[in-house]
Amino acid sequence: MSSSDPVEAFSKMTTNDAGEDFLIAQFTQFLKLHKILTYDYSDECNPYGTLLNCRLKEGKVSELIKKIVAGWMNQGITKMSDLELANGTPLEEVLPMIKKLVEDTLILMGHIKKP
Repeated sequence: MSSSDPVEAFSKMTTNDAGEDFLIAQFTQFLKLHKILTYDYSDECNPYGTLLNCRLKEGKVSELIKKIVAGWMNQGITKMSDLELANGTPLEEVLPMIKKLVEDTLILMGHIKKP
């Protein structure tokens, strides 16, 4: 995917592309778009910090995303819009849930510790 405008790229994704790779791409765009995770070439997590000051190497970010996406696929979620349907709320309102999910997964992966 070209690194043009993430918003534009996100909106162009169609449900016809649904599948694990698609969901990974869509979720990655979503995380970047909402600045949930920033990633860098160094691992720098304030162990008690929030996601915003947690910078991970790209490999670790994709590991995190794959873990979350695998869980969603098991629940029958194959595209980001399924999250809206599953929760009956627009994606913006699902944001806190996604942040929490990302945070919990980072804790599970040992990148941040519970405060």
